[in-house]
Formats: sequence, C-alpha cells, structure tokens
Amino acid sequence: MSWRLLNCPSVTGPITCHANVCGPWASTGTVGSSADKALAEAFFASLKREILPAGGWPTITQGPSGGLWGGSPVGHAYAMRVIQCVVFDVGETLVDDTREWQGWADWLGVSPHTMSALVGAVTAQGRDNADALRLVRPGLDVGEEHRARVAAGHAPELIDTDFYPDVHSALEEHRRLGFWVGVAGNQTARVGARLRELGLPADKIATSEEWGVAKPDPGFFARLVEWAPGELEEIVYVGDHPANDVVPARAAGLRTALVRRGPWGYLWADDYRGVADWVVDDLTELPQLLISS
Repeated sequence: MSWRLLNCPSVTGPITCHANVCGPWASTGTVGSSADKALAEAFFASLKREILPAGGWPTITQGPSGGLWGGSPVGHAYAMRVIQCVVFDVGETLVDDTREWQGWADWLGVSPHTMSALVGAVTAQGRDNADALRLVRPGLDVGEEHRARVAAGHAPELIDTDFYPDVHSALEEHRRLGFWVGVAGNQTARVGARLRELGLPADKIATSEEWGVAKPDPGFFARLVEWAPGELEEIVYVGDHPANDVVPARAAGLRTALVRRGPWGYLWADDYRGVADWVVDDLTELPQLLISS
C-alpha cells in the first residue's frame, strides 16, 4: 500500500505502508494538499511512533506548520522491505507432540518413559526423530507403520488441547496486525485436514504429504515460496527444529524464527542464536519483534 505526498517535494516516490505497522491508516491513495492533511499527519505519527524508535529509522522532520508534512525523509527510509508473511511449522511449534509419542510407545510395546528417553537420545545426536522408533524396531518403515496405526484406529486424532497454550492468541495477533499467516510442516494430509477442521486462525494450511516433499528438502521451501504471498525476504518461517526449519529456510532466503520448545528447541536454541533471525520462548513474543525489525 502506498501514499504519495503531492505537496512535499522532498519525498519523490510513494511511501509504502503495510497494515501491520500503520493500523487504521493503511490504505492506497493520494494525499491531497489540504483535505487529507489530518489523515496524513495521523499516518506519519503512526510511522514515527511505531517504526522509527524501534528500528533506528531517520527522524521525521517537522514542516513550518509544526505538522509532519514537509521535509520528511520517510519516503526513502521506509522503502525497505517489511515482513508480510509468517509461516509456522506444526509439530512442537504449534502442536505438543506428547500424545503422538505416547501412541507410538503403546503401538511398539514400550513404556512412554523409554520412548521419551530414545527421542532425547536421537535429538542430542542430531538425528532424525523417527530414528527413535527404529531403535525400538530396526528397519521400521515409519510411513507404512503409521498407515497401519490409522487403519487399526490407533493413531490419535488431533484435538484442540494438543495446541500449545499460546498458539491461538499468537496467530490471531499476527493477523490483527496485518500479517498473512500460514501453517506448513512435515505432516500427513490427514493432519492438514484436521488443522482446518479445528479452525486454526491461519490464511492457508499445507502439509508435506499434500506437497509431495518434506523438510529439510529445499523443494519444500521452494514450494512454500510459491504458496505464500510476498518476496523471499518478506517471509518468516517459524519452527522448533534447527536442522529441519531454521537452516534450510535460511538457505532458501527466508527470514527465520526459532521457538524454544520441544526437545529440539530446548536443546539447540542457544547454538542457533545469530543463525535464526529471532529466538523466542513464546509465540506471543514474535509479532512485536517482527514489527520492530
């Protein structure tokens, strides 16, 4: 969205405004010389209050009348890219996988404690989490075994209480601030359908099975870039797993956020500070960090 000041010669191009920072003043149009001056002043006041102090942007200079009308460098300063899209992983980012791992323990005939210990072991070794299942049953085809569980009615259906407590409020806040919100992770089509049925506050939901490619394959993130609106540097991918989420998303050119939860997030987060653009303990921290970036 853009505004152009017709009576401000120091601003030669349109001033880009995204709804996540300009709130009710986000619109497309032309600011006239007098009739829209109050609206323009409110618009620039919003920019000065919400963007400039947090991001170190140039100060808006006041015009002769004392308003935020003339001599402003904002048109050039705010031409930089802003975050438009935030895409979330599923397992251990939005969904607590405790019941899923307990289900696998029961199916394979081991205690939940044993399964948890094996998950911790492969996490510490930087291995695929499915290796925990293969340690119990060497040579296990996880996909085939999962289908057997579903056919037997043993795979637990995703329910609303499986979401971490901050999920709904965080996603709703992102959308309230004008971010496009997506959900895309290594999940079955069945889980994708269930996420939609549960009314997760997202603009789009997709899974690796639906796309035919899974993380950390670069093809997953290439598909994500086609699927989400915005340019590469305008998209943030949020996940808990450094190897599956942060590293490949960053390699694809996306911005990244790592949430400290689940085995991978807690164990590896400190090692990836400076690799991920943001590291958070709670998803509700993220919207303000994105606005301030």
